[in-house]
Amino acid sequence: ENQNNGNVVAHEGGMKGRFLPTVTLDPHGMLAMRGQRYPITEVGLENLVIKLIEKGERDRQRGECEVQFQQGAKVGGRDCTVLSVTHPVSRPYFDFHIAQIFIDTELNMPVRYCAYTWPHTAGGEPVLLEEYTYQNIKTNIGLTDADFDQKNGKYNF
Repeated sequence: ENQNNGNVVAHEGGMKGRFLPTVTLDPHGMLAMRGQRYPITEVGLENLVIKLIEKGERDRQRGECEVQFQQGAKVGGRDCTVLSVTHPVSRPYFDFHIAQIFIDTELNMPVRYCAYTWPHTAGGEPVLLEEYTYQNIKTNIGLTDADFDQKNGKYNF
């Protein structure tokens, strides 16, 4: 962050990466956003937690949500508690009908988030809007600025 004038520096992996040039992309631009819901600068666990807090505080002020906790869920074999939020009535200011946040019991952090919009037809099933799952999480692994430097030979830039 705060590097490369806010742009993403990227290259192809594998054999293609040895022959194709490194490119600089606007993270909000058409090429970087192709097939993505959010720019790369907004993904990841930290940004997910920030967005969940913002949505939770906003929705709590509206007072039209049902919240449930369910223990005993699993994500990748790990014990989790599921926090489910349901907006029973569709309103223009709600981002979802149902959201589920799976919180790893040991790590005490979200490891899965899925949100559903309202059914297309009355009595139908909610429609998956977005889903993110994080597995094999390692925390505090000692990364330095060198790990993100495009001059770092390990990245073949």
